[in-house]
Amino acid sequence: MNTCNFKEIRELASLKCQKNSSRLALIYLVYFIFALVLSFNPDLKKYPELLPVVTAFAIVSLLVDGIFQYGISKVIKINYYGDIPTVENLFDGFKVFGTPMVIHLLQTLFIVLW
Repeated sequence: MNTCNFKEIRELASLKCQKNSSRLALIYLVYFIFALVLSFNPDLKKYPELLPVVTAFAIVSLLVDGIFQYGISKVIKINYYGDIPTVENLFDGFKVFGTPMVIHLLQTLFIVLW
């Protein structure tokens, strides 16, 4: 059985990310900016007029989060196999729009019903 300790895992991850570290940082920055924008959540008791905006952001977030999760997973996979990921890879989920969206909706439904 092939086992490795945490030190070996950290060294392997460091080697995989070493040559693309600045590019990966940029991709993660773009990902977190989108996540931050989609998680717009003001105090509705203080600003009740923003309810339609918050509702729209929640619906868009529910539909688009799975697509961005697909994209960030693809970036990680591309980097792991030694290729150079690009920011465009973050948006590859839009090429297969339905599958990641449905999987995310099912995942969210499962969590809510849990």
